[in-house]
Amino acid sequence: TLILVVLALFALNIKIHGFKAGFFTSLIFMASVVLIVVLKEKFGMIVYAVLAVLALVAVIFLPRN
Repeated sequence: TLILVVLALFALNIKIHGFKAGFFTSLIFMASVVLIVVLKEKFGMIVYAVLAVLALVAVIFLPRN
């Protein structure tokens, strides 16, 4: 299910930002997802706090690009 969500977001991102920009932002997003999964195994709840902040930053800055 996680993979399906990631793929859906990947497709949505490409649709919104265009192929080239969408592809790179999706790659960055997927790299961060992998990083989050790895960090979650080690640190647990701290990761969710960091993720919430990053999500907020992404919502603020990404639409302007």
